[in-house]
This record gives sequence, C-alpha cells and structure tokens, in this order.
Amino acid sequence: MNLKLVVLILSILMYLGIIIFSNKKVFISIGAAIICVILGAVNFKQVFTELINWNVLMIYIGTLILADLFIISKVPAMIADILVDKAPNTGLAIVFLCALTGFISMFVENVATVLVIAPLAFDIAKKLKVSPVPILFAIAISSNLQGTATLVGDPPSMIFAGFVGFSFNDFFFYNGKPSIFFIVEIGALASLIYLYFLFRKFKRKEVIEEIVKPNSYVPTILLCSMILGLAIISFIDKGFTIKSGILCMIFGIIGLIWHFFHYKKDHKETLDIIKRLDWETIFFLIGIFVVIGTISKVGLLEDFSTWLIKTFGNNLFISFLVITFFP
Repeated sequence: MNLKLVVLILSILMYLGIIIFSNKKVFISIGAAIICVILGAVNFKQVFTELINWNVLMIYIGTLILADLFIISKVPAMIADILVDKAPNTGLAIVFLCALTGFISMFVENVATVLVIAPLAFDIAKKLKVSPVPILFAIAISSNLQGTATLVGDPPSMIFAGFVGFSFNDFFFYNGKPSIFFIVEIGALASLIYLYFLFRKFKRKEVIEEIVKPNSYVPTILLCSMILGLAIISFIDKGFTIKSGILCMIFGIIGLIWHFFHYKKDHKETLDIIKRLDWETIFFLIGIFVVIGTISKVGLLEDFSTWLIKTFGNNLFISFLVITFFP
C-alpha cells in the first residue's frame, strides 16, 4: 500500500481516537508516532532532531514550573483579594476577578489560573446565595480567551509560534502592525462589558475580612524576568529561536532550586512540583509533533496545499475555512 495513504489513514484514525477516547489521548498520539517509525516513514534520528519541537516543550515546561511557584507564593490570591475588597459592589468585583484571570492567563497556564480564582468565586456565590456556575463560567472564559494573547499563555500559542516562527514580540507587533495580542484584548474588553451587564444586579458591597499575605515575591520576580528576557531575545533574534526555550528552562530550574532551599523543612514539596507538571500534555505534544512531522515528510501537506490551490484558486477566505474547520 502507498506510504502516503497509510500515513493519511493513520493520522485520521489518530484524530478520531483522540476525539472519541480523549482520556487516552496520550497513548493514542504516542502509539501513532511509534507506528510512523515502524512503517519507516521517519527514523529515530529524525524524530529527535527534526520532528519534536524542543523549543516549544522547553518553553511550556519552564513556564509551568514558574506558574506553579507563582501560585504557591499566593501573590495572585492577594491581588484578587485586594480587587474584591476595593470594588464598590459585588457585580464589579466579579468583573475585576475576570479581568485579573485574563491578565494572569497571558503568562500562566489556564487551568492553574482558574484554580487560583475559583475559591473567591465560590465565596462570593455563597454570600450572595446564588449558584457559583455563572461566575465560574465567566472566569473560565476570561482565562481561555486571553491565554492566546502571548507566546507563553497556552500550548496552542507556543505551537503556533513554533510553526510560523513567531517570537514573543511578534504577538504584539508583526511587520510594524498590531498583532494577535490586540485582537484578543478587544475581544476581552467586549467580554468584560458584557459581564458587567450580566452581573450588575449584585449591588451589595463585598468585604474581605483578611487579605491573603504572600509567602514570597521571588516567583513573581522570576516570572517577570522570564517575560522580559523573552522580549529582549525577540529584539536580538528574529523568529522563534531555541534561545526562548533555553531561557524558560533556565528560569524554571532556578525557581526549583530556590524552592528547594527556601522550604528546607520539606524538600518533598519541590518533587511534588515536578510531579504536578502537565506531563500528559507534554507527551501528547511529542506524539502530535511526530505524526504531523511525518505527514509533512511524506508530502501529504504539499499535496493538500496543491489541492487547495486547484480547487479554490485565490479565494483565501474559503481556503481559510477549509483549513480551520476540516482538520
């Protein structure tokens, strides 16, 4: 059987498997990657030197470590408490929380961000004697929306940057024009206006009895330094270079070393941070990188692009819809 056809069938089966058995997505993607190697479509050297995007993985792992340390430091919880305490009423307090969620999600993994803000949402809902579901939905949407605003906000942003060669600064300005960040922020602003009208009926004043006190500002400094470093690298090297991944990993390792010596009484906590890393997504991405790389290696992407040109010609909008919705 033609190798291209086999790889195409394998990739379709992989995507169907991921959709149907989402809880087994890691085994499915890794299994498909192994089959690609067994078929001889790619070899082990190509897998480790060409197909796996180590830059994306290092950025993701380094960012995850700093995000976990940032949350452990309780700085986000302190900021959330201050915003709620200063808000003139509960409706605005919820909107402020959503805005804070979105801002943190630009630099911290979405799920982790929601876990930080969610307790406050439950507390507000309990005092108002209303269901926490609408508030949690608002927080989740704010987090998910702004995760795409920067290079380090979410894995899809990192993968996108890896394939098109976007640097950290390219998310803000590309070829001298406003880029993805500003489009996302317009959507975020619109969502906050909508949320204000949704929650404005809650007029009571929310009072925080005791503002959470951070146990350290070091993770915040490390996170801000990493972001500044990514911006500087973008000025020095155009495009998505391995320096970005190395920088993120260095700051992540520095964070782990700091945590190890700062919490001398319980070194197990540092090991727990490593265990809590999103290893499932990391290995899932490795499998996807290999399969997508194999599809490219055997020429399927080139065949697909040729078919698009022949079928739709210069109609970029229809081609965009096909690329967006068909896969």
